[in-house]
Amino acid sequence: MEPILRVINLEKIYPGVVALKKVNIDFYPGEIHAIVGENGAGKSTLVEIISGSIKPTGGKIIIDGKEFHGGVREALQHGIAIVHQERALVPSFNPVQNIYLGYEKGRIFVDDNQALRELKKLMEDTGIHVNLRIPVKKMGEGEKQLVEILRLLRLRPKIMILDEPTASLSKDEIKVLFSILRKSKKQGVSVVIITHHLEEVFEIADRVTVLRNGKKVATKSINDLDEDTLINMMIEQDIEARYPKTNVPSSEEILKLEKFRTPDVYVEEFEVHKGEIVGLAGLVGSGRTEFLEALYGIRRKLDGKMYLFGKEISIRSPYDAIKKGIFLIPEDRNRKSLFLRFNVRYNITISFLHKFARFFGLLNFGSEKRGAINALKLVRFDINRLEDKVKNLSGGNKQKVSLGRWLLEKPVLYLMDEPTQGIDVGAKSEFFQVMCSIMNQFGVGVILVSSDLPELIAMSDKIYVFRNGMVVDKLNREEFSSKRILNSMLMGKNQVLNER
Repeated sequence: MEPILRVINLEKIYPGVVALKKVNIDFYPGEIHAIVGENGAGKSTLVEIISGSIKPTGGKIIIDGKEFHGGVREALQHGIAIVHQERALVPSFNPVQNIYLGYEKGRIFVDDNQALRELKKLMEDTGIHVNLRIPVKKMGEGEKQLVEILRLLRLRPKIMILDEPTASLSKDEIKVLFSILRKSKKQGVSVVIITHHLEEVFEIADRVTVLRNGKKVATKSINDLDEDTLINMMIEQDIEARYPKTNVPSSEEILKLEKFRTPDVYVEEFEVHKGEIVGLAGLVGSGRTEFLEALYGIRRKLDGKMYLFGKEISIRSPYDAIKKGIFLIPEDRNRKSLFLRFNVRYNITISFLHKFARFFGLLNFGSEKRGAINALKLVRFDINRLEDKVKNLSGGNKQKVSLGRWLLEKPVLYLMDEPTQGIDVGAKSEFFQVMCSIMNQFGVGVILVSSDLPELIAMSDKIYVFRNGMVVDKLNREEFSSKRILNSMLMGKNQVLNER
């Protein structure tokens, strides 16, 4: 069988950075081809070039035997469509307007009735369900991703590219997506998927290409690989080094809660000690994020007591939390943590500009720069990228910026909501190294929300399991068991207690 798409000696060089170096890959019709690698390995750069969004520095792309010279419109004409890692939706538009944007066929407006009929038929055929009439800004992240996927499917491409498509989808939505991909494969579509979730690679892919530092390591059949081999190809690191736990918990209590109640969550008792990582397990919607947001003052507390170092406190806003050294790293770093269009320096210092003010409130730029550099050194960020725009950073480096921002003041407690989501295995390892180093240096406590159960078990000193807004189980490290945690997440307190 002849490849439908060939990438030949493809290169992309930015000033001081080689993003891709002489990459050669063949993609075939009727195949699901996964691209894996660490953040910064060149995965997104590769598919952005294939989709016409970025011009390569060298090499060529052959589609159906003809050379492709780039450009988004030309890519569409060749039957290439992509779901980008970053959202490409107009927030005030509804899904119909977003999906048909640019395809009005000479009209100013889309024929809503015809478009609705087409999209309803497409949703029936695919099993995707979204509200087509509300603005996407009122949708959850998973629904927005489904809108992006619907837009791709409407184009009926020959080459379908999806960059981290499952990052914000529920398990049921992922099943629907994978069913669509398998159906597309049977219809002869060439599917290219980038994902950090290796279990998804083994579930859906036929072949896998590994990129590392902008170079192709290998392309292999999924039948010739196991997870350990694949990870070692990606990072050249022993599998046991993925979760470097070096924090040293102490007996000194940082946070204590008693009968803590919000409109969404009730927690009978809860404790965090210095140097301790407290994991929160639970399904999506179980109340873990709402709990962190209540501790941070985003959500209203109705009842209960909250103690910091033995003294009762009240936190009514994020400002109150920040003053006490309680810092949140939210799940959606791009929307809720970072200013993507601004540089790294600005993102580090924005919350503490008063520290660098001179007379009459004028900013001392030299002092600000030194402060940013000192914080970035603690999170092992390349200070030569201080003036880079954050939108150009990898997921791992973005998260370093999120963490480093809170080192301009002495941290007491970090609230981390899915901090390694969308980060490759190598960057995860480094993130946890940095986190534990900060914990040991400052005596910080961490509350860690993670849907990656092996990660949660490896890094936590104790785990609270949430279900339906309540803590239904608590496990100390010697009691950790994947089966018990999953049972607690799925069954609830009474059933779990009866099982013991």
